[in-house]
Amino acid sequence: MSLRLRLIIATLSLVALSIIVLGVISVNIAANRASEALTESAKQKLISQSAQSREAVEEYFHIIESQLRVQSFSLSTIEAAREFIPAFNQYHSQRGNINSTEISKTEEFYDKDFV
Repeated sequence: MSLRLRLIIATLSLVALSIIVLGVISVNIAANRASEALTESAKQKLISQSAQSREAVEEYFHIIESQLRVQSFSLSTIEAAREFIPAFNQYHSQRGNINSTEISKTEEFYDKDFV
């Protein structure tokens, strides 16, 4: 094998190796940048959805608040509020004493449904 042929083979080998190494590095950089871009895009989408959800919840609360304000000026609500405290104070005398059966049923209800 001549010196010229060995030199050409060595040069071609180095060039091929350099191309392969650069290709692997380029693919790795491209994959990292694509991953970063997708992550950033997903983050922006979540931020946008969060803002939309926050606005929707705030709007819902404003609607509920306005409904409560309207309802609070209703004559039936005002009258019910005036009658509530005396009715609450009379409840104990209307109810009477609680017997042990009612207490055990109440305890059983809360033990089964809330434990």
